[in-house]
Amino acid sequence: RGINILITNLKTVELCNDKLKFNKFLEKNSFPNLKTYKFNGIVKKNFLIKDRFGAGSVISMINNKKLDNNKYIIQEKIKGKEISVDCWSS
Repeated sequence: RGINILITNLKTVELCNDKLKFNKFLEKNSFPNLKTYKFNGIVKKNFLIKDRFGAGSVISMINNKKLDNNKYIIQEKIKGKEISVDCWSS
């Protein structure tokens, strides 16, 4: 008796929580993906600054603003409809 907890293994959770590592995984396995780079302090036009860790991109911004933080990635901005999915199955 008791509660059975089902969760993805830690390696997968860490991969999916880090947008930079996840993008490299997509590239390595030939999945289509957006150009994504480690933040270097300057962002050119048509790129987004996003939080590197976690879900979503609440702090995304489009401009040439300088940030001094290794917690961000730079990702190309493309035209199209944004789709976000959360899934819970029991």
